[in-house]
Amino acid sequence: MYCFVCKLLSTTNSKTKFRTSYKDWKNLTRSPREHESSPYHIEAMFTLKKRSGILGRIDTQLAKQLNSQQNYWREVQKRSLATVKLLSSLAIAFRGHRENVSKRKRNFLSCIQYLSEFDNFFKESQEEEF
Repeated sequence: MYCFVCKLLSTTNSKTKFRTSYKDWKNLTRSPREHESSPYHIEAMFTLKKRSGILGRIDTQLAKQLNSQQNYWREVQKRSLATVKLLSSLAIAFRGHRENVSKRKRNFLSCIQYLSEFDNFFKESQEEEF
């Protein structure tokens, strides 16, 4: 197992196990956490972050698309969590007695549908999903 960032960006004198090869499978759950907090890995990650801001990279468009998707799902998660908090604070069940989505949408989906009346983000998402 390798650490891609350390293999690519760490200095040649760094003494991290994950730069060359890692073979201690018994401690696999513990060692990556230790590696991630090592100064060599932190330095390599800092270098990667610094270089990732430079335009003209090969994966610039891919990085923009990834950021766009991450922002989209964060927004979905915020709104869904707010709906869950509302329903749970009122001690309301999340669904009605029917499993079918198309017939008589209950509680959670009704709240989402209600939010879409005021929130353009949810309105666009709801048109795609339902």
